[in-house]
Amino acid sequence: MYSRARNSLELYLRKKPLDQSANYLMGCILLKQNCPDLARARFEYCQKLQPQSAAGKLSAEALRGLQNLQTNSPNQGNEAKLSSIPTEPIEKERLKEERARLNKEAEDKIAVKKRVMENKIHEMNLQEEQALRNFLPVRRRFGGTYVNQEAKDAVKKDYDARREAIKKAHEEETAQIIRQYQERIQAYEDTLKSMESRKVQRRN
Repeated sequence: MYSRARNSLELYLRKKPLDQSANYLMGCILLKQNCPDLARARFEYCQKLQPQSAAGKLSAEALRGLQNLQTNSPNQGNEAKLSSIPTEPIEKERLKEERARLNKEAEDKIAVKKRVMENKIHEMNLQEEQALRNFLPVRRRFGGTYVNQEAKDAVKKDYDARREAIKKAHEEETAQIIRQYQERIQAYEDTLKSMESRKVQRRN
């Protein structure tokens, strides 16, 4: 049971080992698979990350339940006893927390990318300004002046194209960050749905 959810979380935790909510969920899954020692290690790690968070407090409850189980019934079958330990995640609260955290992370990344883009465009504007200064009016042989407008327009067109390329690259990077955010949220939702489905099957 829960093998699919466990595999999904293991892949995710390789990339984000400090994700407290994911570590708590993994502890829950390990308990459901009757692996109390592995679950205990996961809950202990989760609690150390942020003891006062929702996941940290739930991990502390699970650890107390495991300790009571070990103390009060060391020789009895543990599989049935494990189900009495408070390990079910608070789905809505956890998803709300995770959405807020990942959304903030995505917003911060996008803000950094935007500042980089703006700095590049500012530098590009300065370069264009300097390049256009080279097109000073030239005195005509028989009086008056002229500017090589065709060459000047070509320089402007070139810098416009460069600025557009910078903006397009920024849009693509922003879209990628948003996709990654959506994929990570979807992974959590899939895991929670899998756990809820197993819980319903067990009741039936």
